[in-house]
Amino acid sequence: MNATTVACLPERRREQLMDEAIQLLIAGKATQWAAGDKLNESTAGLTSAERARCFNAASSAAHQTTAYIRMLAQVSAAFPPEHRHEHVAWSLYRACVAAARRTKQSAPAVLGLALASGWHVPAVQALGRPAGACRSLDAKCPDCGGRIIFQMPGDASYPALPCPACITTRWADGGDGREAARLGVLA
Repeated sequence: MNATTVACLPERRREQLMDEAIQLLIAGKATQWAAGDKLNESTAGLTSAERARCFNAASSAAHQTTAYIRMLAQVSAAFPPEHRHEHVAWSLYRACVAAARRTKQSAPAVLGLALASGWHVPAVQALGRPAGACRSLDAKCPDCGGRIIFQMPGDASYPALPCPACITTRWADGGDGREAARLGVLA
C-alpha cells in the first residue's frame, strides 16, 4: 500500500486501520512486559555470570542487543503489574529505574512522583543529579536595538559580551568589531 492508495481510502477504512495499528502498538508494550517477566522467571536464582550468559543467548536468538534484553528484565522486575500503565511510555519506565538507583528510592515511587507531577523523561533524568551551574545574559543592545539571550554552562567569569549583530555589521563594513556595543556580563 503506497501513499496514493492510503489517500484514496474511505475515511471509515482509514480509521479502522489506525485502530488496528494502535491495538498492535499496545500489544507490543504488553509483549515487552511479558518478555521481561519470562526473562526474570527463567533466570531467578542464577549468579550474575549465569544470568549474563542467558541474556546473551536470548539476545542472539531474538536478534536483539543484550542491553535491550537486560533492560526488559530490569524494568519488568522494578515495576509490579499494578504499576504498569498503557499510557506510560517505556522510556519513562527506564528513566524511573535509573532515577530510583540515583535517589535510593523505589522505581514505583519515582514513577508515582513523575506521574503526579506531570514530568516527562528529561525531568525524571534530572532527578537526583546536581543542577549544573549556568551563566546567562538577557540584554538589549543600545546601538542596534537587538535582543540577545545567551546561556553558557559553568561558573567562570567573562568580560562584558559585545553585541554579535553589531560585530557582524562592523565586519561587513570593513571594521574589526572592537567598537561594538557591550551588552553586559554573564551572571
